[in-house]
Amino acid sequence: MKKYIYSFTWMLIAALAFTACSSEDEYEWATVSGPQVYFSNTLGSTYDITVNENSFSIPVHRVDTQGALTVPLQVEASEGSIFNVPSSVSFQDGKNVADLVVTYNPADVVYGKYSTIKLKIADENVTTPYGATTYSFTAGATEWVDFGTGTFRDGLVGDLYGLDAAQWNVKVEKSIVKEGVYRIANPYATGAYSAYFKASDDLNTTIIIDASDPNYVMIDPFDSGCTLNSGDGELSFLMFVSYYLSKGSTLDEVKANNPDLFGKLEDNIITFAPRSWLCTIGGNGYYYANSTGELLIALPGAVLKDYSLDFAYTGRFTDTSDNDYAQGVITLGADIESAVYAVVPGAEVETAYQELIEGKREGTPVPADGKISVQLEESGKYYVIVVGYDGEEAVAADAFLFKFKSSKETAETWTAIFVGDYQYTVKDYSQEQDGGMWEGTEKGVLYQSDSNPDRYLINPWADFTEETPTQGLIFEMDEDGNITVDGVFTGYTDPDYGEVYATDLSTHGDADMPSYYENGVFYFNLAYHVSAGSFCFVQDTFTLTDEASAKIAARVKAANVHRRSELMHHNCMITSPALKAKKAPVAK
Repeated sequence: MKKYIYSFTWMLIAALAFTACSSEDEYEWATVSGPQVYFSNTLGSTYDITVNENSFSIPVHRVDTQGALTVPLQVEASEGSIFNVPSSVSFQDGKNVADLVVTYNPADVVYGKYSTIKLKIADENVTTPYGATTYSFTAGATEWVDFGTGTFRDGLVGDLYGLDAAQWNVKVEKSIVKEGVYRIANPYATGAYSAYFKASDDLNTTIIIDASDPNYVMIDPFDSGCTLNSGDGELSFLMFVSYYLSKGSTLDEVKANNPDLFGKLEDNIITFAPRSWLCTIGGNGYYYANSTGELLIALPGAVLKDYSLDFAYTGRFTDTSDNDYAQGVITLGADIESAVYAVVPGAEVETAYQELIEGKREGTPVPADGKISVQLEESGKYYVIVVGYDGEEAVAADAFLFKFKSSKETAETWTAIFVGDYQYTVKDYSQEQDGGMWEGTEKGVLYQSDSNPDRYLINPWADFTEETPTQGLIFEMDEDGNITVDGVFTGYTDPDYGEVYATDLSTHGDADMPSYYENGVFYFNLAYHVSAGSFCFVQDTFTLTDEASAKIAARVKAANVHRRSELMHHNCMITSPALKAKKAPVAK
């Protein structure tokens, strides 16, 4: 398709060219005479001066080089300027360039202070319509000097889209005005997200780091320059500290009340606590950023250690005595000397996590090959908690979820109880209002589990059909009408991003917006997602017949109150915004 567009453009340009050369419509060029003095359009916009010099030169050009010539200049300078700019420039006979020499007293130089100067050729009789008659620039001494190469580990952009933290080298500059202040220009112009970076005069894409107090490191708000998805918009970031300051808190008050919101500098490495940053997307709202605390800036000279942890569940093993074992592989970073692990049910993970870190729970040493095998009796959600050590110090910890199915578990059976209409994307809570993964309405059957009266299934649903009656939208509903949908496979596998699942927004951690049943209608507030992120946030509904709704209502308490069905942006921090990756979520 593109080649036809380009061909058409070429033909259009060619036609215009031939038209311009026709004898019937000749262009009359302006008649120019005289010296024709002008400023070159290749001049820079900034002059960086030093205290070791006392002047710099600006070239001024002319076309007619005959005779010596002095040209008057109109000079405008910003208040407090230290620069002396002549009110004229002189050409020697036969020369087409004259240097306008700007002088200054090195003793007056203030690092970081720049003056704006505007020059204009004051005599219109010596100018040309084909060259610039004005020139504006800034001049001053930069406070930044090269400090060396550091490392930037992103915990901001990737974190918003559920991507693994990436790191890359960056050029670091340091201030000669204030000790402990550093600058990184355009950190996202290189590295993992460089393809999404776009510089603009309207954006501040430079990071200024004030680590003058290593216990209270601050970074000014900045724009990443990255737009990972056009439906979301450009990503900008600010520390929670800056947010509180903008709301009227003093710096001392924030230090006293929320010291953990500041960065910490130790051994030339700056780290930040989880959720100590906020993000705006396309200039709208606030979202948590650095939710896992992986943002890190290593200054030149720092030695980064690999304290990474990972776990891959490889499946269930059943021995000859019918004992079931969950098996997997733990991978440790190169600088972790030893590690212990524990496998616990999902309900115990928070307590067990702290106990294992604090040494109050005994862990099992991770073997050299990382392979583990743990006997389990019941199906369910479990976590592998891993704590890594460098010597005697615990330096890393993480918990990894896996689902285990016992060999003794019988296949779940279902009984069809009611019929109704399933409507997809009744509401779209995504940033773009362009629909969800599925749209339209279809007849469906509501099934109830024969072993658990709180478990239900709707089919057909998504990519599951009537021919697969034991697969569809599986959910649980308590006596208050609260509904939980937890990682249900839709039956659809995206060719680029893998299997697509549905989870209610509350369980998925996107918003405090539970699914519920009310007056004969099941309201499913869902995130349709893959491992890389979410395609969309929507509300689907399943409406029962009158008779069916009456029977369901008998199971739900009469005190059930109406739940909000609108996303309250001003109160709700969405921890993982939709990639609005309906067609292309950002891949890992």
